[in-house]
Amino acid sequence: MSLILYFVTSMDSGSLVIDCLASNGHPDPPAIQRLTWAILEGLTATALLVAGGTKVLNALQAVAIASGVIYIVLISLGCLALWRGLEVSAGDVPDDGGQSFNIDILDTLLADPIAEMVSLSFHKRTKRRLILLSKFFLNIFAAPYSVAKSSALVSGSESYLTKLISLYTFLLLFIILHALQPVVDGFWAMAWVSYIIHSFIIATVRQSVREHLSIPGGLIEDFLISLILYPAVAVQMEHSLGKFSAKSSTEGSRNNIPNGEINPNACASELDLNGMVTNKDDCLKRIERGNGKQNKDSATNLNTVAFFTEE
Repeated sequence: MSLILYFVTSMDSGSLVIDCLASNGHPDPPAIQRLTWAILEGLTATALLVAGGTKVLNALQAVAIASGVIYIVLISLGCLALWRGLEVSAGDVPDDGGQSFNIDILDTLLADPIAEMVSLSFHKRTKRRLILLSKFFLNIFAAPYSVAKSSALVSGSESYLTKLISLYTFLLLFIILHALQPVVDGFWAMAWVSYIIHSFIIATVRQSVREHLSIPGGLIEDFLISLILYPAVAVQMEHSLGKFSAKSSTEGSRNNIPNGEINPNACASELDLNGMVTNKDDCLKRIERGNGKQNKDSATNLNTVAFFTEE
């Protein structure tokens, strides 16, 4: 009896939700369409019961609980977005939200409308989005390196190795402990603890980047985003800090060096970070060629700084 009640109540709500989604969000979809979805769900449930017996109920309940965990994170992000919207409505923050990251978190997932992606009018933007998407996939495993670089830029080079080693340790533990689950029961729980710690470290770095760039936000928001989209967070921080460093160094060289000369410190500022500069001699040659040029050649300075602040 409990099995019947479980499926009936689940199918009733599930068929309504699926029908609304299939009807493009219509609040009152046709009854025959909802009945069709209910029948399909019933047939699927019947097939599962016949194949696995009553034990399949425990598996279905576990799947339902596991799939609902992600919605906890999404609902929490929705609550934060609602709170941010209320702050804008009350006038506590500017309408544009104030300072923000150079790219949105979903720009790395090619979230533009399909009609615009295939349009020639937006081909440059689509190309940039494809590059960001490739960086997203790369940072599934290389995120510790990107996050460590971002941490070094805002907290000093001494934090580079600490963040790099700790992030790679917890990420590898997440993978290894899951692989050992068939051997030792319960390792999956330790694996997820490692992943949560990994996400929290990324969140603390993102919070530091926020403070460095004067971007409003909170640690809870950073943690929730890092928990589900840590490769996108890594790309966003690296991209935003690269643009910010290039802009700041260029403006400093224009304001502090007379006659449009290039400031040598603009290139040398990141020489202490491992992997940030690949050719110091080339940097010095660029500075020598640039010294004495007028402000009209300041674009050369921008390219030189960007070369060493963005990979």
